[in-house]
Amino acid sequence: MSKKPVDTTVTDFEDVSEIPREIKVTLQSTASHEESSGFFLKSMVQTIMSHMRLITLLFLIFTLIGAGAAVLYRHQLNSARTYTGVATAVILFGFPEAEEGLDPFGNRLDINEIRSPYVIGQALDYLNLHERGISAEAVRSNLTISRVVPHDVLSRILLIHETAARQPHRLETLEEIVFHSTTHVLELRQSGILNELSVYEINDLLNQIITQYQIFFMQSNNEFYFLDVVVGHFDPSEYDFFDLVRILQGTVNNMLSYTASKQDNAPEFRSPSTGMTFGDIWANLDLINTVDLRSLSALIHVNNMSRNRHRTADILEYQIIRMEVALDIARANADDALFLITDIYQHEQWIFRYMEEYYIHDRKTDVYEDLMRGAFDQMLRVNQLEADIAFYRERLASLRAPEGRAVNRGEVQFVEESIPRLFESLQNWEEIINHTVEDYFYLELFKDAVRTIAPSHFLNASGIPRQQMMFIVLVAGFSGIFLGIMIALYKGDKKQKA
Repeated sequence: MSKKPVDTTVTDFEDVSEIPREIKVTLQSTASHEESSGFFLKSMVQTIMSHMRLITLLFLIFTLIGAGAAVLYRHQLNSARTYTGVATAVILFGFPEAEEGLDPFGNRLDINEIRSPYVIGQALDYLNLHERGISAEAVRSNLTISRVVPHDVLSRILLIHETAARQPHRLETLEEIVFHSTTHVLELRQSGILNELSVYEINDLLNQIITQYQIFFMQSNNEFYFLDVVVGHFDPSEYDFFDLVRILQGTVNNMLSYTASKQDNAPEFRSPSTGMTFGDIWANLDLINTVDLRSLSALIHVNNMSRNRHRTADILEYQIIRMEVALDIARANADDALFLITDIYQHEQWIFRYMEEYYIHDRKTDVYEDLMRGAFDQMLRVNQLEADIAFYRERLASLRAPEGRAVNRGEVQFVEESIPRLFESLQNWEEIINHTVEDYFYLELFKDAVRTIAPSHFLNASGIPRQQMMFIVLVAGFSGIFLGIMIALYKGDKKQKA
């Protein structure tokens, strides 16, 4: 394939003005493009630098305007709020019964006890804030409690509401589903007279309220745990030897039963304050019961000892008469209960036909159980009264009988000295038991009953946070810089055109 020859002929123009204008413009533009761009940037920078005073002045003015606006906005929010800050803490009930809304002993758990005047008053006393005029009611009015609902539980609650909306007939069944939160958020607002407290004092106050509630919670529940025997609540000199021995034996038996129950719950627990386990305490009490009390009781009965035989005999006769009357009443109640059970059993179809409420929840069996329980209690009372009457009659007969051998004065003195010593010994063991149970209660059983999982933290609620205030000031300052640059460029362009 042949190539077409290129025309290389150059046209000769005698005058430059005869050259086409388009060609001349194109050559000049291409040559000066980069130089003109650099010149423009250099000119813009020089213009900005020449107006630096104006830009700085606008920056300062707008910065001051932004700061003023932030302060004014903060003041408006301050006046709109009823409090200037809030201290927040989170507590957790760490025992299984709390999930059912109950305390460790099956009673209703009242979280509002933490707002009680007693708990708050104890916290104020501990921090000496009563002296500054801060009352428990002022703190109570600013203390709020809200429960924390886990995400999965919240999802279930929403699902239940949706189901109830679609199936209204299931609403009664769904209403029986109740959630009891074990985690609660406590908020103490810094309002009113509490504004006189610093941030640290507000945090300390809320933490101390939680601490006092923990103490109150344990003290209000330890009544079910701590032993309180009859020893020390009466004067032994007013009773005869027979009665005192019986009181001592009953007291020791109660202490043995109580200690044995605690040993079953905590066989390995050793109290750091007493250095003893419940098994150690039980062994010492059993030694008192089997050695000291039995020997003392045998000495009194064998020698028929009494402080005043005639007075004691008269008292026993009166007690026997009262117990015989109570025995007749108990026998009559037991007979009535058994007769009612027999009568209901013979005519149950006729009776239950008119007792529809017992059919609703299958209460027919409950009726029989209640009646049988009542009859059984009455029969137990009958047996106990018969045993007591027999014991008192035996004692009365021994007191009415002529005295045997002359009672040794030394033996009487021994009995007189032994009884107070045994009472004092049992009082000491009662204190040891209570100290051991208290250690078990605080250190083992309920050490996490009320636990602080997030201590008090103060949040500033007055106006807007400092970060937001700084942001407003910076935005205003950069706006002044931008406006100054635009004004400088406008003046430079206007001057160049002129």
